[in-house]
Amino acid sequence: MSKKENHLKHFIWIALALVVLSLLYPFVVNSFFADWAKSGTFGDTFGALNAIFSGLALAGVIVTILIQKQELQNQRLELQLQRNEMKETRKEFLMNRTTNLVYNQLDRFERNLKEFSFKTEIA
Repeated sequence: MSKKENHLKHFIWIALALVVLSLLYPFVVNSFFADWAKSGTFGDTFGALNAIFSGLALAGVIVTILIQKQELQNQRLELQLQRNEMKETRKEFLMNRTTNLVYNQLDRFERNLKEFSFKTEIA
């Protein structure tokens, strides 16, 4: 399992825990305060859930940052590998160029050698 999938797994567990908390919250409040009038209005009771959902949003941002960190590390590694490959390609290009120059010189030498002749004059 990759780190990205691991972060997603953690995020899903946090989200599920927060959803369960939000569903159980009214019952917990009702068990402490039997009368809703004493605990405040019904809407105010659920207003505290904003903190839970804000926590969920923060958890999502943290997971996103962790995933981006991993992706940036992978990108840096890939760029380094590309640089190394480009260096090797350049070395190979220079070697081929040098080899071509040597072979061209050898071809010229062989042509000139075939055309070479000695003229001797005996007097």
